[in-house]
Amino acid sequence: MSGYEGRSHPQRGNNRGRPQNYSRGGGTYRGNGPNHQQRQPPAPQTYGIDPEDLRDMPAAQRNGNNSSASTASSGYQVGRSNYRGRWNNRGRTRQPNHNRPPLQIAGNPDRPDTRPQQHNYIQQNGQMEDGEMNAHLSERILAPRRPEPRPNRKDFFESAIHRNPLVEHFERAQPLEVDGIETRWRKLPEVPTAAELLATDGESVPIPTNIVKSPWESVDDYLGTHYELLREDCFAPLRDAVGRYKAEPTMDDEKDICVYEKCQVVGTTFTHNLGICVKMNFSTNRARKKILWKHSKRLCPGTLVAMSTDNFNEVVKIATVAARPLDGVDYARPPLRVDLLMEAGEIEIDPTKTWIMIESRSSYFEAYKHVLKALQRMDLGFPLHKILTLQDTTIKAPQYIQNNPNLDLTACFNDQSDNWLQNVNVHDGFPRKRDITTSMDQSQLDAVERIMTKELAIVQGPPGCGKTFVSVKALAVMIANKKHNDPPIIVACQTNHALDQLLRHVLEFEPNIIRLGGRTQDRDKLYKKTLYNVRQASPNFDVQGGRFLESKRKLRRLNLTAERLMKLLKEGHMTPDALLKYDIITQAQRDSFQNFADQWAKPPSAPAGPLNNPMDEDQFSAGSFIDPIYEWVRQYMVPVLRETESNFEYEEDEIAYEALNDREEEFDDEWDGKLNGVQVHVSRCKEIAIGKFASMEVEKLIDKEIKKDDVWKIPEHLRPHVYARWERNFMATIEKEMRVLNVEYAAAVSDHKIAKWEKDAVLLGRAKVVGMTTTGVSKYRSLVAALRPKICLIEEAAETLEGPLIAACYPSIQQLILVGDHKQLKGHCSVQKLEGSPYYLATSMFERLVDNGVEYTMLNRQRRMRPEIRKILAPIYPDLDDDDQVMNKPSIPGMQSNIYFCAHQIPEEQDEMSKKNKHEAQMTVNLCGYLVENGIQQSEITILTFYTGQVREIARLLRQHKKLNDGKDRVRLATVDSFQGEESEVVILSLCRSNAQGSIGFLSVSNRVCVALSRAKRGFYMFGNAALLSDVNELWWDVLQIMNNRIPSGVGMSLPLVCARHKQVIHMNDASDWYEINGGCKNLCGSYLECGHRCPLKCHPYDHIGIKCVEDCMKQLKCGHRCLRQCHEECVCDTCKKRIESNAHMEKLSEQLSEVRTTDLMPATLYPNNARRRTAAEPDARLNNPVPAAPARRATREEPPANDYPPWDAPLPPPASQPQRKSQKENVKEEPLLLDLDDFEPATQASSAIPDNGLIRDMHKYLLPINKSEGSASTSSSQREENRLMDLLQ
Repeated sequence: MSGYEGRSHPQRGNNRGRPQNYSRGGGTYRGNGPNHQQRQPPAPQTYGIDPEDLRDMPAAQRNGNNSSASTASSGYQVGRSNYRGRWNNRGRTRQPNHNRPPLQIAGNPDRPDTRPQQHNYIQQNGQMEDGEMNAHLSERILAPRRPEPRPNRKDFFESAIHRNPLVEHFERAQPLEVDGIETRWRKLPEVPTAAELLATDGESVPIPTNIVKSPWESVDDYLGTHYELLREDCFAPLRDAVGRYKAEPTMDDEKDICVYEKCQVVGTTFTHNLGICVKMNFSTNRARKKILWKHSKRLCPGTLVAMSTDNFNEVVKIATVAARPLDGVDYARPPLRVDLLMEAGEIEIDPTKTWIMIESRSSYFEAYKHVLKALQRMDLGFPLHKILTLQDTTIKAPQYIQNNPNLDLTACFNDQSDNWLQNVNVHDGFPRKRDITTSMDQSQLDAVERIMTKELAIVQGPPGCGKTFVSVKALAVMIANKKHNDPPIIVACQTNHALDQLLRHVLEFEPNIIRLGGRTQDRDKLYKKTLYNVRQASPNFDVQGGRFLESKRKLRRLNLTAERLMKLLKEGHMTPDALLKYDIITQAQRDSFQNFADQWAKPPSAPAGPLNNPMDEDQFSAGSFIDPIYEWVRQYMVPVLRETESNFEYEEDEIAYEALNDREEEFDDEWDGKLNGVQVHVSRCKEIAIGKFASMEVEKLIDKEIKKDDVWKIPEHLRPHVYARWERNFMATIEKEMRVLNVEYAAAVSDHKIAKWEKDAVLLGRAKVVGMTTTGVSKYRSLVAALRPKICLIEEAAETLEGPLIAACYPSIQQLILVGDHKQLKGHCSVQKLEGSPYYLATSMFERLVDNGVEYTMLNRQRRMRPEIRKILAPIYPDLDDDDQVMNKPSIPGMQSNIYFCAHQIPEEQDEMSKKNKHEAQMTVNLCGYLVENGIQQSEITILTFYTGQVREIARLLRQHKKLNDGKDRVRLATVDSFQGEESEVVILSLCRSNAQGSIGFLSVSNRVCVALSRAKRGFYMFGNAALLSDVNELWWDVLQIMNNRIPSGVGMSLPLVCARHKQVIHMNDASDWYEINGGCKNLCGSYLECGHRCPLKCHPYDHIGIKCVEDCMKQLKCGHRCLRQCHEECVCDTCKKRIESNAHMEKLSEQLSEVRTTDLMPATLYPNNARRRTAAEPDARLNNPVPAAPARRATREEPPANDYPPWDAPLPPPASQPQRKSQKENVKEEPLLLDLDDFEPATQASSAIPDNGLIRDMHKYLLPINKSEGSASTSSSQREENRLMDLLQ
């Protein structure tokens, strides 16, 4: 039934919106009108039911007289309808609103299809298989108002969807218990205990040693060792941070330790995917910095924190960060809040407690959590266990190849059309390079053959040899030979970037893929392939036997119960009735409070609580009364102090934004920065003023007074202590109930997760490739294992710790493919001492198997670097060859050599948390600018360094460089570790280290050096202390010796450049040398510009477009004058421009003067010598100041008669009205005066000696227009006074 049918008008019955007495095309009427009994439709046309099915129907339904159905139908119309028509609201069974039998649906147990040999498949001609023509159109014809289905939502589920029980089986699996083996490590909790974190430095934690050079004696030892090593690597940094704080409780933040103080519970969030999260306020005062949360690893979701109320003496709580104050802005102002997920039975919700919170930034719990859980549940007989433990290194073909060795290889050789490739027995042999024409070299063909024919395939790919290319070719063959019911192929990579790169290649030939995890940088095609978006785009369906809706209903029920408990913790909710309910006070004490409340009842308009908390919507309702407990201790209630914004500087960026997204994706693949769920706030505005500790005498008095029936008889000075005790008991009681409820809530969350994954398993089972990160291999292990995959391919396997790869051995796996290079970056360990002997945690499974002689294939032909760059890798890859396509790469313009090491001995500096070298930073940035001037695009240049401090220093200089701080595609700046798997046309490497102690840090790690030396394609330039490196490290000596043997030498104390025009070699020794050139040599350019002048710049390789000529123009203009401006400026005659500007100024001034009015308040201003202001002893200075003569070329104006001036004591004449002034202006024709500087030279010189009073009186002779109507005659006295006023105002 559609939504329109459910909302039909009651008077229309089953008419579906048609007017009464309506008939369709002369046919019989099918409504409930007055002639309904006489106009019954013929039996064969019953709605959607075949005539033969009517024999099995009750007579009442056949004749349309089911009164009960009609009654239910009318009642249902006023209720809410469901578009898909599955059930009514609130779980009630839906009743039909018509007299037809229930629709028979295939796969629905409530409505089984009882018709024999009836099929629902429609042929192309519209005829059913049983021969009935257009039977599928009956429902559409008879229900024309039914809404159209939503686009792109076609049903692709042709049969019933059954529940996959393996999802629940794997998710609920308990740690393995086998008689006769050690099970201690399998029973360890998911998070460290308080005893583990409070262990003193003298208490050593037992750590097993790792075996990397010989076989393991037992599978359990192999699994247990890697579990305990990973657990120590995860929890040791937090344990050390707690110990550091216990030793110095007043410590500030350190490099790897963060201390957050004043932490208090302010609410909870009830989520369906995580559980009940506690929201806490916290302060970052100990950081002494403002935090840029968007670029900080602080409190990243999935991080483990330790909390205590007694400075970690006895009380310790462990929590996982669920959400942090990352709301899209760079800096979140106080109060800062974080959501924490605690153990179900240890949740803390008391808002009166104050906590201290410790975080270790060197470890990330979410990256270990799922691996540890998977290892505890691994079976001793998991697939490939004998090979991985080196008990038997014989590698056979995978079982699916043994069953069917004939494969279609045309997908691997898509440039071939030979039919023999369609059916090749890979057991007998794989095509060789000499047999076919292909772009693949022989080592790549060998790698594909190994992947297709070995149950454990290891492929080593040196830089630029095409590891990803080989993986994609092998995947193409696997997908082409995949059967309809085969499970998907599992693909995993260490980083999201590598996973996106691999899946983009797969998308080119196979669109049916799904990516687990939403942190893809590809926002186009690959973004649509994430599980979340595939789930949204798929039609809604139900899993038979699933408990998705049941689990949601249970969570909603628990939400309501938990909300009611949390609201009791709100301010003002600790009422006498609540205290009595939990046996904290007696009935008599409750009555004494109530008697007071009854006497002082407040009207509904007055809020009945003490604090008016805006977050408590239900705190003050109509008819509420005054809070007697608050009145009882009113004078001891004080406001809670709030955190204020500090004036600290901003903290330096710690991590790239993309890496931060990767971390948050590991915690939640649908993370949007906020928790989704119901929130309850319990923050406090006031608190009781009481000391932290009370003496024994006070405690005895409290014990005595707290038993009084009349609480008003308790002494006032003891009331805050009594109140505090009641509050502690009340909070503890609510908290105890909440912990019991949280255990049930956590179980419901687990049920909901299983039900959700059961639906996701349906979608994943229909995909051909499922991709995820290596963290996702363990995180989604139950979901992926339920798909029963046969093939798992791991890219970047040498960069992954061994534990996550063990978890990739799903119970159904028949083939494990490891692709990587153990000579490049290794896996990362949080504890440095665990990397090497005797623990070897950083040694990957890939490296261990290769070093122990397990067969593998190495790619040996590189297609990235020019030969000169490849040669410096000879100490690492002696057998690496060059492909033909790298032989003719173009040289770098403006450089003498395509590879060079610029040596120096300028010492390094210590950054806040790292190293930096300002000399190298300046040389690096200026070289970038030089290359851009010579035609290299900014997007083709990458700057690499080993230290984040140097990254910050170079980034600062790049922002200041005028040629490198604009544009979208800027120079890329990155650390070596983050550039694994990348490449660039030009790479500039800043090594940074230069000291007298002989310390080179990261530069001594050969894996990192290998990555740094192998990223460039055309040009590679290094800056560093060559003498230091060659003295302390053999690998660097070999590399520098190879470069030094080149002709000319590739190592020197200055960087040689070559002028593209003059072919001169310029040597750059210092950063100041770069300011003497413009991309060429130090000679002047000398070329002619379009204007005819020579270029004023020094030699430059770029054209002259945009260069400004600074020579004098001197072109003759139309007016006869010459242009005196610079050549790049617009030609304008300055002489004529001055005349025009003066004329315009005079016109504007005349217009302003005509609008001025005088008042009787101006005499003192106009006449400074007025008798009103002059004393009797002062002479009239006006009589002694003659009027200066006018310029010779103009007629001098006559001195006005003395009687024309108004008397000194007389007021000014009234100003002319507006119409009078306007008429005067129209009658007098004025001609603007053109000022000529030559004409006014005498007057200008004389004006400096004229006193102010004479100048004020006579300046109008030079500035005012000449009245042509009067010629040179003197103006009237009133006009002169008005002119004098205008002169003064001007």
